[in-house]
Amino acid sequence: MTAGQQIVLRKGGIMTLKPIVDAIAKVQFGADKTAAELTLRRLQDELRNLETNRIALHGQASRKCQSAQIRAAVWSIPMILLGLVLFAVGKYVIGLGVLLIGIAIVIGAFKTIQTNIKLRLSEQLRSVASEETAIKEKIARNKGIAD
Repeated sequence: MTAGQQIVLRKGGIMTLKPIVDAIAKVQFGADKTAAELTLRRLQDELRNLETNRIALHGQASRKCQSAQIRAAVWSIPMILLGLVLFAVGKYVIGLGVLLIGIAIVIGAFKTIQTNIKLRLSEQLRSVASEETAIKEKIARNKGIAD
């Protein structure tokens, strides 16, 4: 066969030009491979962004817990002072009761806030992990095409 000639294949009433079909298949393979390589880069960037997001979520939760500790300490000051004043003026039982109630309220408030922060963090991290799993699956599929 010389340059420019085509092989005409006839099968069951269908005619195809063999070299053209082969050339189209090669172009399609090249396009698929390029698309997969570009997709891999994008997915790897997304994966890095998720890791950055995960670190930021931990930082935010830590700052919120520290803030809750400070608020709890500030809230406790009036109750503790009232308890000490009552204790000092001879109202020992009432003063001690107010003091203990104030401390219990502050500890309970702090624990509640801390628990809510941890629950929200846990939900956000599950969401990030779910996205991460989906991206890793897409990376695996595209690596198969790109390689």
